[in-house]
Order: sequence, then C-alpha cells, then structure tokens
Amino acid sequence: MEVDAELPLSSSPKETPIKEPPPILRAVRDQHDCGICHQAINNADKKDHFSAGGFKKGDDDKSDEWIQCNCCNRWFHIACAKVEEFETKLIDIYHCSDCIENSGKSIIMKKNIVPHRYKFWKESEKDKPDQVGTKPWIDKLIAREAKFPEFSDLKLYENGYEFTNNFNYNEEWKQPLKVLKKEGLNMHLPDGDFTIDTIVDLVGRDEEIQVIDVYMQESNTMSMGAFYDRWKDENRERLYNMLSFEFSHTRLMDIVRAPDLMYKLSWVHRFWPPDGVSTDDYIVIPEHVEFKPDVAMFCLLGMGGSYTDFHIDFGGSSVWYHVYKGKKVFYVIQPTEKTLEKFVEWTNGPNRSEKDLNDLMPEGLMKRVEINEGETLMIPSGWIHAVYTPIDSIVFGGNFIHELNITRQLQVYDVELKCSYDDHFLFPSFELTNWYAAFEALERFGSLGNDSLSQHVIEGFRSLGPYLKKWVQRDKEQNENYKLPNIFRDTIADLDKMIDQYDKSCLDEAYDPENEKKSSLKIKLKMNGSGSNSPKKREKSFDKLSKKDGKYVKNIFKYEKTNFGRTLKPSERIKKSVVGFESEPGPSSNSNKNFFDNFSPEERKQINDAAKADDGYVKSNGDIIYSSSDDEDITSQISKKKRKYSTKTKDTPKEPKPPKIPKPQKAANPQARMLQKMKLLKKKK
Repeated sequence: MEVDAELPLSSSPKETPIKEPPPILRAVRDQHDCGICHQAINNADKKDHFSAGGFKKGDDDKSDEWIQCNCCNRWFHIACAKVEEFETKLIDIYHCSDCIENSGKSIIMKKNIVPHRYKFWKESEKDKPDQVGTKPWIDKLIAREAKFPEFSDLKLYENGYEFTNNFNYNEEWKQPLKVLKKEGLNMHLPDGDFTIDTIVDLVGRDEEIQVIDVYMQESNTMSMGAFYDRWKDENRERLYNMLSFEFSHTRLMDIVRAPDLMYKLSWVHRFWPPDGVSTDDYIVIPEHVEFKPDVAMFCLLGMGGSYTDFHIDFGGSSVWYHVYKGKKVFYVIQPTEKTLEKFVEWTNGPNRSEKDLNDLMPEGLMKRVEINEGETLMIPSGWIHAVYTPIDSIVFGGNFIHELNITRQLQVYDVELKCSYDDHFLFPSFELTNWYAAFEALERFGSLGNDSLSQHVIEGFRSLGPYLKKWVQRDKEQNENYKLPNIFRDTIADLDKMIDQYDKSCLDEAYDPENEKKSSLKIKLKMNGSGSNSPKKREKSFDKLSKKDGKYVKNIFKYEKTNFGRTLKPSERIKKSVVGFESEPGPSSNSNKNFFDNFSPEERKQINDAAKADDGYVKSNGDIIYSSSDDEDITSQISKKKRKYSTKTKDTPKEPKPPKIPKPQKAANPQARMLQKMKLLKKKK
C-alpha cells in the first residue's frame, strides 16, 4: 500500500482532528410559510379586482389570503385550508387539520351579538349608532323609503324606438332616463327561463367573483358556487350582492348584447378591437390592446332586502341597466359642484358609516326611481346614487365613457382621487382612453366624409387639454425618462390648434357656435313655407326664426331686381351678399374662372346641388331662370353679366390676375368650411 509521506503514520490524540457528523437537515417552518404547501405567502398572488360601484375600502379592510390556526399558530393559504376569503371575516376560531383531533371543531363562526354594527361580534360596539347597510338600518329604510319624493322629471320612453329617435348625440347628456320596453334598443337578452342556475352552468362554480357583504358594506372574493349556495338558502343569515361580475370572457356573451346607445358612444368600443387583435379599423396600437377596459357587460345578482350605499360609478362612466328579473329602487342625487363637494366630505369624513349622505343634502334633493322587471335605466355621468333591492333580482348592465360627458367624467375622476380610492376601484385605463379620445377627435375635426364635432363636444375637449398636460407633467416628475408614446407625441399641440381654430370660427357672425342648428348656412336657407307662391306667407315664416336670423334671411331673399327686370336667384344673391361681389358696374376682382379651384369636389357638388334647388325655388315663384351652358358655374355667370354691362372703356388697363389663394384650414362642417373660404376671398379683395 502506498502511503502519503506527508501524513504521519501515527499521531497522538491532540494532533488528530475530530470529525463531526454532518448536521441533520430539519424543516424550519417560518410563521409566514404556509403550513400545508410550505410556500411563502405572497400578496402579489391575488388577482386584481374592481367594483363597478367604486366603493371606498373601510378602515379595517384588508385582503385576507391566509388564515392562522388558533391552536398551533401556524399560517395557511386560505386556498390550501379550503377556506374562502369572505369566510375569513366571519370565522372566530380555526383549527388546522393537524389540530382538529385534540382541539375539536375546525371552524367556529363569530356570534351575532350587535347586529346594528359591522363588527357584530364585539360587545363593545353595543352602544354605538346603527351603521348604514346593517339589517336594523335597512329595516328602518324600508319603513320610510316609499315616502321619498319621486323623480318626476325622469324622462320616460315607451320603447326603444321612441328613445332612439329622440336621443341627441350632439348635446350634453344630463338627465337619467327610463325605457319601459326593450324593443327598439337592439339589446339581446336570454330567454324567459333564464335563472341563476343557468348562470352557474355557463360560468362554472369555480368562477371567482366579487361580492358585497351587505351587512358589512364590504367587498370580498367568493366563488360562484358559494354564492349560489347562499342564494338558494331559505334562511339567509347574511345578504350578498354580486355587483361587478364582468362576463365578457364567459359564454354569457353569446346571449347578451348591450343597447345600441352604448356601442355608438363608448370610447372603448370605438377604439379597441373587440377580439383583442389590432386591425386598421381600430386606432389602438398593439402595445395597448391588452389595456382594454372590460366594464361594459356586467351581470348583477342581488339578494332581496339588500342595500348598496351612495356612490358614483367609476370614472364618471355612464350606465345602462336592465332589470331582467326582480325589481330595483334607485335614490339619485344630481351632480353639481355643491353635491359633489358634499360627497367628498362625506366619503372622507369620520364615522362615515354612521351617516346617511341624504341627511347632508338639501331637503328634497334626493329622488326615488323605481325600475321594474323588463325596464331599462340609462344614467349619465356623475349621478350620485344608492340602490335598494326589494326582491331577488337579476340585472344586466354596464359602464362606458364617451364624448357627451367629457367634462363631468374628468370632474368625477378628480373626486375619486380626492377620496383616495384604490386603483382597483377606478375606471381601468381611464387616462389612456382619454388620450385616444383626443387623438380621434383631431382626426374627425372638419374631415370630409366624416362626422364633425358639435359645440358641446369641442368644449369637452377644451376641458381635457389641461388634464393631458397635467398627466404628462406628473409622469415626468415620477420618472425623468418618461416619454409619451409616439402616437400621442403631437396630440396636445394639435388639440390646442383645434380649439384655436374653433374659437376663430366663433368670431365669424355667419357661423354661430351657440346653436349650429340655428346658424349654419344649410339651416338658414331652409324655411318653413319656402315652396309657397305667396310672398306674404313666406315673409310670415321668417317670424319662426330668431330676430337676428329672421333679418338675415329676409335680406337674402328680398326681391332684388336686376338690369333684366327679374329677381336674382337665391344662390346668386347669397354669393353677392356673402362673398361681396361689386355692385358697381365693371369686372369683379373676385369673379374669375379659378374661383372654384379652392373648393373640394364635394363642396363644388354641394354648391351645384344648391343651385339646382334654387332653380326649383324660382320656378315655384314664377320667376324666369337665367340659364347658361352646363360647363359654366354660378360664379362665371355672374362674372359675365357684370363684364357685359361694364362702364369702363376698352383703354382701361387689364387688372392683374389675383394670386392663388391658399386652401384654408378645415372647419367644423362643410357649410362652415365654405363660408371660411368665402371670407378669405373677401379679405383678399
């Protein structure tokens, strides 16, 4: 055997090191490791949720994702312990599976000692006032709620056809309204035998939903199966409302469709592709497709006797709300500067749960609205409301933001920030959606072949501009390397230009932005009784216009005699009045063959169509039509007429050809654009 020379053949005990056995590896259970799966408890595991009601979390609210054994003090994931989140608020004593044998029953629920308080198990709460939403409080509400003043100003429509024909898409949507019959709304709903059993079959018992514990007025997570079991329970110890189940990811989408109003107005549905695949038909860039807010399709299940406290729907969103089965009673408060201030004060105030918001409002301001089975309620932005559910109810509804309530939506967003709502309780991607709204508005403003922006919508985007600047400044302060996405790089500057252009058009008397219907050229030429052969009747119809417009139209349509001894056609008088053709004999500097070069083909067609309509007008009044070749336009006719009767001699030097006038910026609509071009011609004269 070969021996290493460096090792001694023998040595004393002092010289030989004693080798210790390797340590035995033992499981060390930290109190923050799950006692079943032995994985660390990670709060980030929880899925994001939000509520359509935008409720503020209470002082003692926290997400309980684990539970502690009262015997061994070990912690467990609630999923591992097979306990749901909503139950953790109600459990008094929990014993893990290892401790049941020695300690007894696994779960002991808290006793209902003080039912008028959220902490119903605490004897110390006994002498405190009733809290909103508890059973004693709701019992008192039921005894007096029928005496609340009805919302007499609520606009009622017999059916969807009547509503669709009367809804104004160009003005601010201010008041809630109710449609008694769904026909005409183009809304799809399930067959009459549709029940909660059908819903559970479609979405599954394991579907995770958000519910409100009515007697605590607190949001919790619950499985659809657990909710179904409590819905079917004949003796309900507690009431739960499922208010924020967005079902666009479920098979319910195959049988439910929102009213047309939502699809026509909703920014989300106008900007984001419906199937999540970016196409040329939608303006959202691929990087933002995943940020689509899915808040338009909710199924709401409310247990009879439930109450939802006052709130404003998140982001100032508008609401469509159809009672499929059951009944709902709304208590609404109109949003004003003062009522919103009171709402913030009430939300942030001490002991909020002991105060009824209605008690802080002027008497009689809160109104009662009853929604029966088969009826649909539409609520615009910002309305403060609470809801009582008299009987078990199934409701379909949704939220959407749009251009008719831009200013109010931003105002509500400010209210939410003042109330310190958690991000999960805000309208998803609210700011991003507003960026896209501004981007789209710039594309639409004055574009031919597309809808123009009404005065109210323009004013809404005027309100949005400062918010866009504020959001950019905030993001830059939080991150010095922050940069706007390329698609929005010029949005703020272009939005300012659009507003400036609009303001300039407001200075033009021919385009009165206060009432486009009253002042646009198209409407000013449309008079009641214009086809009448009687001048007196036609003059009388002017009285139906405003004093200013009546005078304007009378001057245009007065009987002005020409050298031919006839009345000029209306189109000729308009050109003469608006463009400023010279009344003196001689060639006009504005009348030349290039006059129409600055008009688009569509605008030329509109003017020629107007001329044809004028021919019919002249015939109906017995006048002689001055005809010309088809190759000559109206302006050329007037120009030829004036050159024919010119008093200038042949020696008069020829006037230089006027320079080509640059094409003006696009205006809000074809009529206004035509007037702008004419005004530019007049200034160049």
